[in-house]
Amino acid sequence: MDPPYHKSAEIFDPETGEWSPAGELNLSRRSHTATLLQDGRVLIAGGNGKRMIAEVWDPTDMSFTKTGSLNIPRADHQAILLNDGRVLVMGGIGNRDSGELWDSATGEFESIAPMLEPRDEVKGAVLSDGRFLVSGGYNVNYGLNKTAEIYDPATDTWTAISSLVDKRANHTVTVLQDGRVLVTGGGKEDGPYLKSAEIYDSESDTWTTAAPMAISRHSHTATLLQDGRVLVVGGRGKRNNAEIFDPAANTWTR
Repeated sequence: MDPPYHKSAEIFDPETGEWSPAGELNLSRRSHTATLLQDGRVLIAGGNGKRMIAEVWDPTDMSFTKTGSLNIPRADHQAILLNDGRVLVMGGIGNRDSGELWDSATGEFESIAPMLEPRDEVKGAVLSDGRFLVSGGYNVNYGLNKTAEIYDPATDTWTAISSLVDKRANHTVTVLQDGRVLVTGGGKEDGPYLKSAEIYDSESDTWTTAAPMAISRHSHTATLLQDGRVLVVGGRGKRNNAEIFDPAANTWTR
């Protein structure tokens, strides 16, 4: 019998600083994904307990509507909106190399070509040209990985690229305003965690070491700000602090 996962949802209003109810999911979920679509709706997919059926939240009436089903059960996976409006769903527990695409026009999921290398705790981001970069993660022996590859949704193909400077899992991947990619932190679940950061240039297919963070971090967040800097927050080990990376100066500020 499944544990009592939640069905409830709520929405935050930054103008008032208040939370309010936002309807109820059709299925209770944990370790699922929520992806903002181009039309303002949100795709909810996967979760513990083999939550195969996905659903879409509509902000106009706060309703959840069932959509297509995943081809493979997924939890702790990644879901990301592509430039063409489809949603790429990747990896998850026990599904290291598999992925699928959800199309809002059909409401269905279609399996894609598998990654060249199996990865747990997959971390990636959509590049400026619409391709998807994935890096690091855990290999089949639960060792840290430093390889990286790029998926082209137009051709359904994966291409190996140059490897990371450091082996990483549970790191962050952020596309900067100039199209380069910032990777920060990571490490194994039980440590040691990394302070290091590096930047990928797709034009030259090179990774370059960036200035290290002030604090080692794992399972943290990295958010691109409107001025082009990157805000890094939290992480395992009670990291209750934050710092900002300036790519122009290659500096971190607490």
